[in-house]
Amino acid sequence: MPKALRLLLARLLLALPQPSITAVYGQMTQMIKVYPIVLTPDTGGYVVFVPDLDINTQGNSLAEALFMARDAIGAWGVCQQDSGRAIPEPSTAEPPHEPEEMISWIDIDFVKYRPVPLSTLPIDSRRLHFASFET
Repeated sequence: MPKALRLLLARLLLALPQPSITAVYGQMTQMIKVYPIVLTPDTGGYVVFVPDLDINTQGNSLAEALFMARDAIGAWGVCQQDSGRAIPEPSTAEPPHEPEEMISWIDIDFVKYRPVPLSTLPIDSRRLHFASFET
């Protein structure tokens, strides 16, 4: 994509009005849920399955797999909200798993996970956000 077109797209994105989290979800300040995950050792790290949401992710280490699980759950939940669908309540029971698999629990605050609207950022921060468009 030509540089001029990338810059134009970046400027157009910055000009779009973006609602604040309070405008969209009222005065909600927290929405914390804790989901069980199944970690399966793999040759390159760990595969993560979130049974309540039927999503997968992976990480090269245990720490990365846990980080990626939180990110996947957060992104999935925000997409659900943006589509007008409810985020399912997490299970309270340990999910079924094989002996070589591990179970963990991932907490996520869906309100804090939601990205900050670009319109609330100072102009200098917006330029930094789109610096990858400039080559």
